[in-house]
Amino acid sequence: MAADPSGFVYFFTVVMFLLGGGEGDLLDYVSTEGYWQAKSVQVSPAAMLKELGPPGAAPDFKRQIDNLGSDFDKVRQMSAAQIAAAGAAALEQLEVAAQSSNAVQAAEARRLIEQIKAAGQAGPVRKLMAIRTLGEMRHRVALPALNELAGSATPFVGAYARRAIAAMDGAAPKPDEQLAAKLESDLAVLPASSGMVAQYRPGALRHLSLKELAKYGGRRLPQDPEVRRQKIELKLIDIAERVGNARLDGITLSLSDDLANRSGHVVIIGRGQFDMELVRAFARAGRLTESRVGNLDVFRSNGQEGAVIVPSNQCMVFVAGIDRPNAAPIDELIAAVQAGKGKIGENKEMAAMIQAADKSGPIWGVTKVSEGYRGLFPGGVLTGVESGVLSSTVKDGKVQLALRAKAKDADSAKAAMAAFGALWQQFLAEGQREAAREPGLTPLIDALRGITYKADGDSLHADAQTADLMPGRFMLPIFLIEIAHELGLRD
Repeated sequence: MAADPSGFVYFFTVVMFLLGGGEGDLLDYVSTEGYWQAKSVQVSPAAMLKELGPPGAAPDFKRQIDNLGSDFDKVRQMSAAQIAAAGAAALEQLEVAAQSSNAVQAAEARRLIEQIKAAGQAGPVRKLMAIRTLGEMRHRVALPALNELAGSATPFVGAYARRAIAAMDGAAPKPDEQLAAKLESDLAVLPASSGMVAQYRPGALRHLSLKELAKYGGRRLPQDPEVRRQKIELKLIDIAERVGNARLDGITLSLSDDLANRSGHVVIIGRGQFDMELVRAFARAGRLTESRVGNLDVFRSNGQEGAVIVPSNQCMVFVAGIDRPNAAPIDELIAAVQAGKGKIGENKEMAAMIQAADKSGPIWGVTKVSEGYRGLFPGGVLTGVESGVLSSTVKDGKVQLALRAKAKDADSAKAAMAAFGALWQQFLAEGQREAAREPGLTPLIDALRGITYKADGDSLHADAQTADLMPGRFMLPIFLIEIAHELGLRD
């Protein structure tokens, strides 16, 4: 498989936006107004209903294809635009033209084939945006068509139709009542070597809009917030048309108990819905080898450092070793996913901590602190610390995070907290210096300053009350600043 580095950009951009929160998907960041403006479509109920209709017979593009070999630039460009607008319907005729003895015509045909195939999800994305637009317009003339689509098994179509119908009635979409059971099943396949386990449900938070995201500026991004928003929106449309829409309902993380600078492994399980082209874009970028193992699609690195295991378009399992071949328990994870049960139950202490954890909030985690973990943090921060529990609650749109750690005695807790305090202040000072260079990071540094911490007997407490410290909301602005060039977001 040939390497395609852009696949990493697409994949991690999708992941970062989905971590941002809200019971939505990638396309929910795109406004219907912005989408149809980008497509030069005048919005009306009739126009949107037409977008839902089945495609007719493929038109004859003989005249336009003949014009691809024209000596006149404008004729070629106009014909190419008409063919590109037709999308996949023109592919068969383009394949013939690509073999033409007319070198100009053949080159143009090959370029259009690549363009249409690269935007292979443009049609499905367009249909989803039309469904959503009809729901926002609340024209009940669309109800028969939406009711027909509500039972569709096509990814996202049925859910979008049901949400549009609910919007017409002024009702909220129904949550997935099976999500808690699905996330429990993801915990069940984890390996016995897990030393830290956490889960995050983005849907428990309010959706972060592009307008809100655009407030995080930076010298690498356009200075005008509205220009930032528009550029990000257009890029998300482009990515969705390449790798499809995606939704993240929950993510499960496991770090092995032997994790250290050059050892251990990580397991990440994503639960939601996605198109396989998203996985294949990542696989192409990493030169992963695709195979079929039973009912699973498996993408392995050549050195066996890691793999992506895909049982369906609603679940993705990522496992990677740290810095050395064969460190990842790939075959163990494949067997566990196939059986629906791993070996986590053999780790009695971790299994008990997972069972006792409060999983009601958007994020929770438990850890049994190993020597490897202690070595990862400088200054003796985890010296004498034995375990930790993270919980969260949401009230009035605010997230309350509470971390409670247990040390072997009061003196150890006091020493660990002093070491943490010194390290934390250094981190904030460095963050403040970085914010001076990238002013858009200032709100994040302010959120970090709101964390309080103390030692209480043999316990250590850390608390925060802000949604800005949740995984996606904290990392997404930093990600956009760091990858602004690759995403084409610079002025």
